[in-house]
Amino acid sequence: MLKLYFVGDLHLHDVSPSSRIDDYSQAILDKLSQVFEKAKVNNIDAIIFEGDVFHKPSGISVRYLNKVIDVFKTAPCDCYSIIGNHDVQYGRIDDIGGTSLGVLFKAGLLKPLFSGVSSVSFMNGKVLVEGFNYGEDISTVCPCSNDALLRICVSHSYGEDISFGASDSSEYFKFNSMKPDVPFDVYILGHDHSYHDTIDLYGGVSKLYRLGALSRATSSVTDTSREVQILELDINEDGSYIPIPVHIDVEPAEACFSSLALDKDMMSKRDRELINKSLEEVLANLDFSVKSSIFDILDSMKVSDEVKRTVERYLSNAFIVRKQ
Repeated sequence: MLKLYFVGDLHLHDVSPSSRIDDYSQAILDKLSQVFEKAKVNNIDAIIFEGDVFHKPSGISVRYLNKVIDVFKTAPCDCYSIIGNHDVQYGRIDDIGGTSLGVLFKAGLLKPLFSGVSSVSFMNGKVLVEGFNYGEDISTVCPCSNDALLRICVSHSYGEDISFGASDSSEYFKFNSMKPDVPFDVYILGHDHSYHDTIDLYGGVSKLYRLGALSRATSSVTDTSREVQILELDINEDGSYIPIPVHIDVEPAEACFSSLALDKDMMSKRDRELINKSLEEVLANLDFSVKSSIFDILDSMKVSDEVKRTVERYLSNAFIVRKQ
C-alpha cells in the first residue's frame, strides 16, 4: 500500500496578520511539525504541498527561514510542492530560484512538482502525481501517462480563477463545460483556504478534494470556524484508494484572533446591511468642530440610535469605551 499526504496552503511568514493576537509565525511552524509527526507515525511515503508554502516570495528574515529549514529537516519522507501565487512575484515562475521557496528546493528539503519535472510516480508507475502551478489551466489537461492505475492532479489554480468561496458558480472550475480527453482520477486543489465537500467530476469518473489551507491567516469565518485538516490517500496495488481527512490540532479562534476581528467577521447580516446603508449618512454628518472625544463626535451625528449603538459596540471591542 502507498500512503500519501496532501497539505493545503502554509503561508509561512515571520509577521503575524493584524487580526492575530498570538504568534502566527510559530503557530504555523507548529502545525507543520504536527504534519511531519503524524506522517512518521502513520508511515506516510510522501508529502505533497499544494502551493503558497510562503506568504511572500522573499524578504523573510534569515532567522525565520532557518527555523523553517529546521522543521523541514524533520520530515520523515520525501516532500514535493507546486508553486502558488504567493510563492513568486507577479506569477513569474521562472524567478523561483531567488525566492524563499527556491531556497527549500535548492536545499533538497522540497522537491519541485511542476513544469519540466511535473510528475512523480509511485508503485512502479501504478500511481502518477502531476503538479500544476498557479495560473496553469487544468480544465482540459490530460495525464502525461495513461498507463497509471491512479492519476492524481495537484493544482494551485482552477480552470477559472475567480474569488474565494464562490464555489456555487457552475463554472467555478470550468470542469462542467470543458472535459479533457482523459481526465485525472483525482483532483486536489489548493489556493482556496476554505473546506469544501468532495464532489464528483465528469459524471463520477473523477473526484475533487478541497480540504482547505493548513494556515488560518484571516479572521474570516472560513478560518475561525473550520476544522483544520490535511488529506491522506491510502492507495492499493490495484489503484483503488481510501481518502482519509487527518485532523490537525489548533488553538481555538478566541485564543488566536482579536475580539474585534472576530466580531467584525461574525457580525449579523442585519448589522452588515445597517452599517453599509448608513456609511454615507455617517460621513455626511460628521461634525469635526466637536473636539472632545470620539463619543462626542458619535453623539453629534444625525443618524439613528441603532447605528450609534452598533458603532459603539465595535469600539468597545477595541477597548475604546466612554469615561464613567
